[in-house]
Amino acid sequence: MELLNYRSEKTLYTALYLASKYIDYGFYMHAGVKSEILDLSTVYLNEARGLLHQDSLDNKAALAQRLELLEIEQLLVLNKPKKVIRKLKRLDKGELQGANNQLVAFLYFTAYRLLHDEKNAALWRPKVSAIDFEKAMFIVKNN
Repeated sequence: MELLNYRSEKTLYTALYLASKYIDYGFYMHAGVKSEILDLSTVYLNEARGLLHQDSLDNKAALAQRLELLEIEQLLVLNKPKKVIRKLKRLDKGELQGANNQLVAFLYFTAYRLLHDEKNAALWRPKVSAIDFEKAMFIVKNN
């Protein structure tokens, strides 16, 4: 469905959504295929980045953050939680926009759980939605 939407109308939003879906799909693949799935997501992230610079949008900052966060999420697919945390700490938390806060919470929570750092994971748990919590538990269980 997302691929059909992207084919019929190549916009920043359809490219971002498709990249996000490929990243999500990567969580459910075995290790040998993950990098290929992430390569596909990178193609659409690059397409979205190009469209971001071309379009005149009011929420460019939020969309640029989303692109950066999706790239960080790719590291989570590759089971690199230390890199995820390092990159998240470099973000300016004061400038996080809307829905990006929820993605940041999911990334921190999942990365800390993968590192078996229950203390820090507990700090992020209240900010993680029920759906993201289930996704995080699946990731932790299968890594």
